[in-house]
Formats: sequence, structure tokens, C-alpha cells
Amino acid sequence: MADTKPHSKGSINNLKSIIAKRGVAKTSRFEVDLSSIGTVIDASSADIRDLEVLVTSAQLPTRNLTTFDYGLYRNNTAFTSGYVNSDFSISFTLTQDYFARTMFDKWLNKIITKKDYLVSYPNQYKCDIGVRQLANDKDETIIYEAKLKNCFPKGVSELGFDAGGTNQAAALSVSFLYDDLELPEDS
Repeated sequence: MADTKPHSKGSINNLKSIIAKRGVAKTSRFEVDLSSIGTVIDASSADIRDLEVLVTSAQLPTRNLTTFDYGLYRNNTAFTSGYVNSDFSISFTLTQDYFARTMFDKWLNKIITKKDYLVSYPNQYKCDIGVRQLANDKDETIIYEAKLKNCFPKGVSELGFDAGGTNQAAALSVSFLYDDLELPEDS
């Protein structure tokens, strides 16, 4: 008797077919758009371009649903009540002149000045940041983009020194807060 069942959904041939058709997104193919930071901290476009090149990692932020439980009879049922945006941070390679650290210290000082402890208006220190997944082609086609609206740094990581470490590049991590997240499916 001939096998009339369709192939298993998880078969290797189905997987090969899907990958051949759609490709595989690679985590090393990304870029972070920091261009609007320049207007906030009065940095040149060359400085912003350098900062973008020093990015070593970033997360593609997402939304998480918030729920509440309502008990009908014996079992609680979860109902959606809204969403929260995930945390966001970017890691940078730290150069010998502490370029990235200086840029973000300048931005943090613009939010609250250390000299007189005055808080700036949000429109003076917030800007948009984009995180893009790039295709595996030479043109660096953008296949997915998240835009963090009205973003600003919450903090800069501590820098650890290690006498036992040899030739390790220093890294700087910056955590951000933002008002909202704009995703492709939002339009």
C-alpha cells in the first residue's frame, strides 16, 4: 500500500524549501540609526557616523501584552489590558579617547545639568533611534525596522578594569527609555 500521508511538517525537505524561499536572518547583519542624536548634543554628522560604526550589539525591541486575571467559576481567565514596550540597550566598543562615553555623558548632562541640577524640557533631549535588520545582500536592504520614538539614555554602564585581562577591548553599554515603539506592522 502506497504512503498517501503528506510529509511531516518538520521534515528536512520542508525546512530546506522554506530557507531557500525566505532566507535566514543573521544577527550580525544589523545597523542602528543614531543620526538624530546629533541635533540633541550638537555633534557633527561625522561623529554620529563614527558612533554608529562602534555599535557592537543592540536588541530589536518588541511589545509585551499586559493582562489581568478574571475568575469566572473555578478557572481564572487572562484578559489583555494593553501593552508595554521592552527595555532597550546598545553596546559600543570603547575607543582609547573614550569617544562613545564622552558622547553619552554629554547627552546625560543635557538632560540634567550637574552644575545647577536643572532638568531640561523633553523636546530638548529626546530623539528617535532606529534599529534595522539587514538582508544578506550587498545592497544592505532593510528587511525589518523598529523606531524608538522620543528616546533618551537612562544610564551608562560602569567600566570594569581587569589587571589579568590581556588585549581585551573595553565595551560600553547604554540603556535607553523611550515613549513608544513604531514597528512596520503599525502602518
